[in-house]
Amino acid sequence: MSMPIRWGDMDAFGHVNNTVYFRYMEQVRISWLESLSIASEESSTGEGPVIINANMTFLRQLRYPGDIDCRMFIGTPGRSSVGACWASACWTCPGCIRAERCGLGGRAQRQR
Repeated sequence: MSMPIRWGDMDAFGHVNNTVYFRYMEQVRISWLESLSIASEESSTGEGPVIINANMTFLRQLRYPGDIDCRMFIGTPGRSSVGACWASACWTCPGCIRAERCGLGGRAQRQR
């Protein structure tokens, strides 16, 4: 998924703030869930995916202006969880991975 780097994504040091990478990751994850119709299932059943842990390895800086290419890779599903990895690259440096993240997700039921 390609998305623009916004001027407001930068911090006082002139590069994309570390927290913004998690927003990029979130957009890719939500788009993937919507493509599987899981987002609509959650609202009708009260169950849905949750992030159990998330971390990021920052490899190179991203700067405005530019576009970022974010990709999500899903591991083998377990009984109640699935691993996922995410990578981002910038179009101005094709093949240069800027950040990568792996985490674990599961399914939770809404408490009533």
